Amino acid sequence: FKQYISSVNTFCDDGTHESTKHNPLAPNNQNIYCQYRSTWDVIQSHDDFKGGKNPPGDVDQNTKPDFTVVRSGSRRDNVVLVLDLSVSLGQDNRLDAMRQSARLFIAGVSDGTGVSLVTFQNVAATRLGLK
Repeated sequence: FKQYISSVNTFCDDGTHESTKHNPLAPNNQNIYCQYRSTWDVIQSHDDFKGGKNPPGDVDQNTKPDFTVVRSGSRRDNVVLVLDLSVSLGQDNRLDAMRQSARLFIAGVSDGTGVSLVTFQNVAATRLGLK
């Protein structure tokens, strides 16, 4: 689920090999923005790659990008994650899916960003104040 982890060196596909098989149920941006299609399916359907155009190149080539991050001022970003814990989420593993999504979201929050967690059923409760 974390495409930015340096140890990720393959894309998911629609094949049968477990290590690269696409999970269309995962709550990630790939599924949200690509209509639940695997990465390879999306890549291969693009005009730049259809019909065998642009085959993979030398895998030993250094392709590590070099970025300079610039941010003006010292403004701190804050995020409040509000989670619904009502009974209806107990159906169809919705609660587990929400928890997994919340963990992935929080793991992706930039260092220095304030995070607060609020849950609600009948009443809202702050579970984690801005840190």
